[in-house]
Amino acid sequence: LRRVRLELVDPGFLRKARRRNPVLLRDAECFGMIDAALQTSGLCETSAPPRPPLRYGMETTDLLLCLGGVNTEGVPARRGGLADQSFCFAPHGRKTYYIPSPLRDCGGQGQVTAGAVTRDSSILVAVEAEDQHRRKRLDIYNTSEEKIWVKLCSAPYRDMYALGLVGDALYLIGGQMKVRNHYIITDSVNRWSLKRGGSWLSFAPLPLALACHYTVSLKERLYVLGGWTPQDQPDDEPDKLSNRVFRFDPGKDRWTECARMKYSRYRCGTAVLNGEIYILGGIGCDGEDCGQSRRCLSSVEIYNPDADSWRPGPTLPTTLLSLRTNASNIGTVEGKLYLCGYYKGVGRHEIITKEILELDPADYVWTVVERRAAMHDSYDVCLVANLNPRDLLTP
Repeated sequence: LRRVRLELVDPGFLRKARRRNPVLLRDAECFGMIDAALQTSGLCETSAPPRPPLRYGMETTDLLLCLGGVNTEGVPARRGGLADQSFCFAPHGRKTYYIPSPLRDCGGQGQVTAGAVTRDSSILVAVEAEDQHRRKRLDIYNTSEEKIWVKLCSAPYRDMYALGLVGDALYLIGGQMKVRNHYIITDSVNRWSLKRGGSWLSFAPLPLALACHYTVSLKERLYVLGGWTPQDQPDDEPDKLSNRVFRFDPGKDRWTECARMKYSRYRCGTAVLNGEIYILGGIGCDGEDCGQSRRCLSSVEIYNPDADSWRPGPTLPTTLLSLRTNASNIGTVEGKLYLCGYYKGVGRHEIITKEILELDPADYVWTVVERRAAMHDSYDVCLVANLNPRDLLTP
């Protein structure tokens, strides 16, 4: 029983077993293990309570949102899609929808650099903006009930950072910032409260300066993976890749290092599935980056936070890169992993492959579920939100 991940089992089944199974009733240790699993199942993202049934016309569904991309002239994107709309895909029925681009409500200027979705499916995006004096900043937007993007706050400009969300707090983690007319890779961590608003507050810095890294939220903790760090020695590569993983506890304001990945990598995809962290593809090298050659990766690594260990996952059908250095192109819908668009190589003139790949953990096989998807060439970040399709546009 110790080898079973009880927190992933249906809580109703566990309660019934605890009441009726005489072996569990006689053994105090087994009974305690079941009880502990029931207490933690509420924290596990895969054990969320079922949504109550809604009236006809109010039904919602989980959608993959490929946000970013706008043309102020109203001209369609070069390889398909509506100019001022962002592509949405419903894996369940394989239907296409459109949501207004975050850039449409800020004049079509700037670029979506990161995003997150709250528990009530409020969509948050960070947009790189510029004022009339060409000073850059980060603006945070979210959607209103009318699907209009509303500005929440602004933050000092940085790029190649990671945006994390835990509860009602947004975190800007690491990245490159301008300090005294010089761009430096930073270890700074800043938080902004969605409930209280106000200013950005400083929290415990990263254990090392990072850029082009990724962050995921799991069980009220933030995990930071991969990326690259400044050189340690003058002869080092200027962008030393990282295979280190860090976990942040917001309640204790403390970082803890976790087990390291097999590959040092960046330009990869990350997602949470069944209480585990998946990281796939990217540019990287074996082990710690000590100057060895780098290559495009097709490998998948899976992290188990309970055992603090990594294991290999199902290899991708091809080597691939995410579309942005700090925003993932992967989402999880109904217990399956979806990869939405990718680059097959690192060539300067490489164009996006507009396919959606599906991974079912039951058979560990990648399957193409949509070819020539109508996502923008300039699509920036992939998110998953539970929305009512009637509030969206159809082709």
